[in-house]
Amino acid sequence: MERPAGSAEAAPETAMKGRGADEGLGLMMRQASRSNTVGEMSKLDRIDYRILDVLQENGRLPIKSLAEVVGISVSPCWQRVKNLEKAGVIRRYTAEIAIDKLQNILIVLAHVILHRHNRETYKNFERLAQSIPEIIECYEVTGPFDYHMKLVVTGIGRYNEILERFLSTELGVEKYYTYLVTRASKDGQTLRVRDIV
Repeated sequence: MERPAGSAEAAPETAMKGRGADEGLGLMMRQASRSNTVGEMSKLDRIDYRILDVLQENGRLPIKSLAEVVGISVSPCWQRVKNLEKAGVIRRYTAEIAIDKLQNILIVLAHVILHRHNRETYKNFERLAQSIPEIIECYEVTGPFDYHMKLVVTGIGRYNEILERFLSTELGVEKYYTYLVTRASKDGQTLRVRDIV
């Protein structure tokens, strides 16, 4: 479903090429930051990776049980977990809730093209996206679109309410594409540590 957000009709490739030097620099800085993170990850040893693999399977595992599974004593196991948390490798411990068993939901994917491509426009767009809880994923992407978003809403009415907030002139949304998910063939899958190291 395509809907222009304004009277101007810019081709997707025009929007892509319109990004300024600020955005290119920002992208390189984010890539450099990810490279630094990978450098830190190279300092982890086999036991650290084993701890991550076990916690990824069961984040509620008591430290004593974790130490037994990994094959080290409790005190160094606890310290390793704390170090992984401090380094940001372990972000948080959460419970995965089946929202669809509590409430009828609609999953919506949206591609967005912005009219202006400057640092302030991107910041404003991302600030609004972060403030809306129904937007569970938001990615700045390469290609003909500027952003890819995934929303979980209680109905199309709520989705339209969210869209209206993005269609303000301050944000400069030029065009967006809406895709309603009819069936999830694979959902909520987390990449396992064991599969990449």
